[in-house]
Amino acid sequence: MWYRWTLRQRSPFTHWPTSDLLMGQLAWAYRECYAEESMPAWLQRFREQDPPFVVSDAWPGDTLPRPAGFPYGAVRVSGEDKPALIQILQRRKQWKGARLLHSEDFWEIAQGGGEGKSWNGEPEPVMVQTLHTGVDRRIGGAMDGALFTREGVWSRALLRIYIWAEPDSDVQMLARVLAYQGIGGEISRGFGQVDWVEWRDWAWPAVPEANGEIWLGHGVPPADHWNEGFYQLHTKYGRVWGPQYASPWKVPILQVQPGAAWWTRSPWKGWAGRALSRVAEAPEVIDFGYTVTVPIHFPQSIEKEEGS
Repeated sequence: MWYRWTLRQRSPFTHWPTSDLLMGQLAWAYRECYAEESMPAWLQRFREQDPPFVVSDAWPGDTLPRPAGFPYGAVRVSGEDKPALIQILQRRKQWKGARLLHSEDFWEIAQGGGEGKSWNGEPEPVMVQTLHTGVDRRIGGAMDGALFTREGVWSRALLRIYIWAEPDSDVQMLARVLAYQGIGGEISRGFGQVDWVEWRDWAWPAVPEANGEIWLGHGVPPADHWNEGFYQLHTKYGRVWGPQYASPWKVPILQVQPGAAWWTRSPWKGWAGRALSRVAEAPEVIDFGYTVTVPIHFPQSIEKEEGS
């Protein structure tokens, strides 16, 4: 089953909602709903590549990630049309800086169309400053002259999160818990507050002759998967939630960024990635390296050996 979860920001996030952040907070919601004793068996499903649900990053408005490596294939210019060649190369250079695309452009690329001449990147969420005041712990009130600002990330557009889930999954209930509590860090200071807008079934445009997949969130591919696609890397310096752990820090984790485009090695199932163990001093802690994927048709003009 596929769903699209829509939220509206009421306050900035300390960290943009990525798939691993959302999965971690949904895991805490599961713990709060079903108690600590239920967690080992539930987490084991993720360790065994049998997740009950997987989520994407949050995407502002009607946007999706720019597929890595696009435009695919060789540049073709008739004759000695040097101005046309320069224009194409300049356009491709602009693509390197674009992270968000309108969903219509995204799906045209996924269906194997276009040479990257007519698309434009969409506006990114922005960093904003919010004003706070220090609290006098003796009286529980504001402290005179103790004003300070904190930085957060904000989008005026609605946020859309894409979800793959088993038919009997309780992910919607967990999502409601998360939306009520807030998303990300420093919730007690007013960050990460959202309004629930919509939860609906989701279907994407058809992709004929699909031979690959695009990742809609951050994730960690299998160890033997790194040389079969186009992707960009990101190092995550994560923390463990909860005061019961000896150290709050996770080991650095090498993730693939959203928009990674891979040739499929097996039947497409709607999600990809893996759970990572031994990422913190507490052995029970895992990192959710899963994300939602959608199909793509790679043009015949490229071969797998060109992926990097």
